[in-house]
Amino acid sequence: PSTSVLCQPNSLLVFRSDAYETHWHGIESVHEDVLAAHTGNTAALSGSLQGANAGAAVPRGERRVSLTVRRVLKIKDAEDRIFTEDAMAEGQRKDKWWLASRCEEGLSR
Repeated sequence: PSTSVLCQPNSLLVFRSDAYETHWHGIESVHEDVLAAHTGNTAALSGSLQGANAGAAVPRGERRVSLTVRRVLKIKDAEDRIFTEDAMAEGQRKDKWWLASRCEEGLSR
C-alpha cells in the first residue's frame, strides 16, 4: 500500500521497524505538496490546513531540513577505516567467491 504524510513546519516524522527497513520512503523536490486520498495524516493537520481535503495545495517554505540518525555497528580495521555489519558481510561474500574461483581454476588445470 502507498501512503503519504504531510509534514507541517516544525514537525518531526520518525520511521522505525518495517517503515524504515523495508518500505521505500523519500521527499519529493517540489514547491508545493498536494494532499491526496492516500495522505495518512489529514485528520491531524492543524492551523489553516485543518479540515483540508484531497487536492488541496500546500506551498512549502524556503528551507526544509531532513536529518537521518542511524544506529550501526562500527568496526575499524588496522587502517582506521570504519566498516558496518553489512559491509563486512559483503566482504566475506566476496572472499568466498574469490576462494571458490581459485579452487575451480586449480581443478581445470
